[in-house]
Amino acid sequence: MANKLNIFKALADKTRLKIVTMLIRREMCVCQIQRELCMSQPRISRHLSILKKAGLLESKREGKMIFFFILKTKENKKMLEFLKESK
Repeated sequence: MANKLNIFKALADKTRLKIVTMLIRREMCVCQIQRELCMSQPRISRHLSILKKAGLLESKREGKMIFFFILKTKENKKMLEFLKESK
């Protein structure tokens, strides 16, 4: 139950919700998210950190770039399906 509460808290922010809907389509690095949302890198990184702590995202390093993607867990699956349908 606590994990679901953390997920809802993380998605309650408009910017984080936008980030998740972007990452549903494809994995992205911070600079790509930054350009799409017209926000500073530290601000985007903070939002990504919150989403990652909530268990929604994971990251992987490729050279100097860090790519973020949706963590496909059983708990996240229904939430992600809902977000895909509500576009």
